[in-house]
Amino acid sequence: MELRIVFALFRRWYWLLVLGLLLGAGIGYAISYYQVPSYRATTQVLITGESNDLDATARRQSLQELVGTYTQLLSTRAISSLAAERLGYGVSPNSIGVQAVPNTKLFQVSYVSTDPQRAADTANMLVEVLVEQNGQLQSDRVSSSASGLEAQLEQLQSQIRALEESIAGISTTTRDQQKLNLETQIAALETDIDNTQREILNLNAQINAVVAEASLLATQTAQSVEEGTPVPLATPAGVPIELQVSLETARTRLERLQEDLVRYQQAYFDLTVLGKTDSARESQDEVQLEQLQTELQLYRDLYTNLLSEYELARMTSLNNVPGVVQVDKATPPSRPLRNQTVTNIIFGGSVGLILAITLAFIIEYSDDTLKSREEITRLFGVPVIGQIRYSRSEFRDNEVFVNKHPRSPITESLRTVRTNLEFANVDRQLKRFLITSANPGEGKTTVAGNLAVIMARSGQRVIVVDADLRRPASHELFNVRNAFGLTNVLIGQSTVEEVLQASEDQLVSILSSGPIPPNPTELLGSGNMSKVLDRLGEIADVVIIDGPPFVVADAAVLASKADGVVAVVRYGQTRMGAGLAMVDQLRRGNANLVGVVMNGITGQSRSYDYYSSYYHSEHRPGRWARFRARLGGGKKSRPAKPANPRGSEV
Repeated sequence: MELRIVFALFRRWYWLLVLGLLLGAGIGYAISYYQVPSYRATTQVLITGESNDLDATARRQSLQELVGTYTQLLSTRAISSLAAERLGYGVSPNSIGVQAVPNTKLFQVSYVSTDPQRAADTANMLVEVLVEQNGQLQSDRVSSSASGLEAQLEQLQSQIRALEESIAGISTTTRDQQKLNLETQIAALETDIDNTQREILNLNAQINAVVAEASLLATQTAQSVEEGTPVPLATPAGVPIELQVSLETARTRLERLQEDLVRYQQAYFDLTVLGKTDSARESQDEVQLEQLQTELQLYRDLYTNLLSEYELARMTSLNNVPGVVQVDKATPPSRPLRNQTVTNIIFGGSVGLILAITLAFIIEYSDDTLKSREEITRLFGVPVIGQIRYSRSEFRDNEVFVNKHPRSPITESLRTVRTNLEFANVDRQLKRFLITSANPGEGKTTVAGNLAVIMARSGQRVIVVDADLRRPASHELFNVRNAFGLTNVLIGQSTVEEVLQASEDQLVSILSSGPIPPNPTELLGSGNMSKVLDRLGEIADVVIIDGPPFVVADAAVLASKADGVVAVVRYGQTRMGAGLAMVDQLRRGNANLVGVVMNGITGQSRSYDYYSSYYHSEHRPGRWARFRARLGGGKKSRPAKPANPRGSEV
């Protein structure tokens, strides 16, 4: 964006910027005026446990990091909520302040409140909660760092307990236990021997019974042999083989049981009487016990070493862990904080100015109306031949402005338009000028009427034709009748000479519109309209056609019949879209657009101001002369010469 555009925007919106600045400053002052007094209570806290093996720069950086950490801790919801719960009222994190004391391990904790006692109590409670939370956090940190060593210690403890249980199990196998075992085995053998002896007795009884029956069987056998009957198999003594086998088996088992009984009885005798034990078993248990005890001692040594390492790591971590200690408790302040009226006013004014600049930028960005010569020239493709400033105090409805204000800058602007149109006649004779606009209400009738008077004052014969057959206004500007006019000529009811009227100052002739027809486009595009314009060109030197705006098709029809078209653009009102539509219609009709008049300028225009100041400097006394005249001394300025009547340049 060019610097001159910035200056132009500033001149256009300076009132909004000043208004935003004043409103913002006023709001800042009102806030300061009605603000409740606040009190700040401060307490000092010492950081302990800092590592001493760091250099000065590292310690200073570490201290700054710790202060930042504690600042964030104090601003957390957990500490403020816990402090509020203990105090019984709310604690705002935004009211907490933390500041480091330079070149020390101290930092200050402050709290701002409308009650001085609450400010002191809250500051002290915040430090108390901070100390508790810091201790808990550091304890958790040490616990987490030693968790690996703790797991190894627990594993060694479980292994030591298992070994102790195994050793205790082996040690409890004593001499009494061996005696009890022998007694149990001897009792079992005696029971088996008794059962075997009874079985042998039974078998002997059976054998005796068999022998007793043998004689009887022998007799029976002799008889059977004599008679030829089969005889059962038996021993030579006449005992059956099955009984003899059972008896021998029982006797063999009895002998084995008796041998075992003798052996156990001997062992029992040796244990109880002689004190002898089983040397093989005792030797095996002693070896196993010795191995277990050696392994147990090894695990105990490992446990002791690991426990020492754990305690050493724990103490080292505790020594290097930073802590906080409250050094000086906060007391209720006696005076409130200084009222920051100036700061609030400056801040409020800055905010208001920024908002005003933003609003002006938004308005300018969203505004697509034409406000500069560059935009108009780029859009229409022709230069701006005049800039007319609108002055509500000077303009009056239904009057020709240049007649009553011949020395006004507005009149000079119209003279500039006339001069530029004369330069347009150098290559081509232009007599019929159509004055039109993109929309109604942009001042085309005013420009056409005043331009006609300016041309007439230069000695030219000028006729103003009111060709706006929908909303005619030229007759009101020149204060003439509109009962008969252009429409009567177009339909053949009158001639041009019959309906022409002279203005009050006899400078220009006016052809009013006449009655409003139902078909203005057809009348303006007819051949009669061309004949009327040709006839007017014969009568006058210049024909100024006050045409309709381009929102209707009448303007395009008239543009093709005129020698040149002058477009009137109203400053800050004509939109770019309407201008584009107008240019498109002019190009389609092959119209000769000679220039654009920028009408109704209300903002500051640098080029216009230069001209205005130059013009007035020639017709009014200087500041020193006016000052001397006000004091009654010096020469009085001579009055300006009166305007020349018709036929002379003014």
